[in-house]
Amino acid sequence: MATTAPVAQTEDRAEADPVADRVGWGHKLSVLAGLVVPALGVPALAWILTHNALSVSEIVLMEVAAALYYLVGGFGITVGYHRHFTHRSFKAPNWVRYGLAVAAATALQGPIIRWVADHRKHHDFSDEIGDPHSPHGHGLGKVAGFFHAHMGWLFKNAKAPAKRYAKDLEKDPFMRWISDQRIYLLIVLVSLFGFPAAIGVAIHGGLDGALDGIVWIGLVRTFFLLQFTFCINSVCHCFGKQTFQTDDESRDVWWLRWLTLGESNHNAHHAFPTSFRHGLRGGIDLSALFILALEKVGLAKELVRVSPEEQTQKLKVRTAP
Repeated sequence: MATTAPVAQTEDRAEADPVADRVGWGHKLSVLAGLVVPALGVPALAWILTHNALSVSEIVLMEVAAALYYLVGGFGITVGYHRHFTHRSFKAPNWVRYGLAVAAATALQGPIIRWVADHRKHHDFSDEIGDPHSPHGHGLGKVAGFFHAHMGWLFKNAKAPAKRYAKDLEKDPFMRWISDQRIYLLIVLVSLFGFPAAIGVAIHGGLDGALDGIVWIGLVRTFFLLQFTFCINSVCHCFGKQTFQTDDESRDVWWLRWLTLGESNHNAHHAFPTSFRHGLRGGIDLSALFILALEKVGLAKELVRVSPEEQTQKLKVRTAP
């Protein structure tokens, strides 16, 4: 039996905006670097394709490596940070949980405790005052609101209080360890430069291969993974289809389903936040398939499923024009 209530640890839903954790310029600079550095990979890739002597087979190998690495970080975020840690959509052994946390950290979307706290608060105040990244309700125009939801909110002075919204993760020594800024920075450096450079050397050899790997597998992969993830907060709260009745502006966006690994089934997710499957009623959901594969081999259990009857009860009632 699915529950539709967010799992954030709230004490009083009527409280408009709880006291938040303050963040300083060091945090803002790290966020800025995390956005700007991967973006530099796009023009750098254009230069590589026109000036570097990569064979067709090497280009194909670079693309395959980047795509696989995209899936590592992508599933780390969607299956790990989001469905498992934030919403507890399924249970898994500790080594699987820790592996998902490490995989997600390679996506450069912040330490797990911070990510989970912000997302749980988002569900508690979705598209209302207190929502960290809604495109609505901030006194902004449509364009400014869209930008705020996409990435502008990352530079705000306050974040959701972890002691309130991620208390369960703060009790876990591993989660505290991997959320430590020094450990997280080390993971970022290895995932953005070290690992891609090693793969580039294996494919092409030498310094050129290392640089090709950093640009192609590190920077470009991370840039697109960030942007498509950001689209969930911006695009999926402004455009698309509302299949289920919710109290917010969450929407399903079909053309983002493959790129976001099923996360753009966003209206369905807000209707049933704890469901392991977001692609209800036929929506493509690669993350749900990944979780089902984990269940098949005994690495996931107690998946939260939403029955057809529950879905029917929440279908959006359409009035005649």
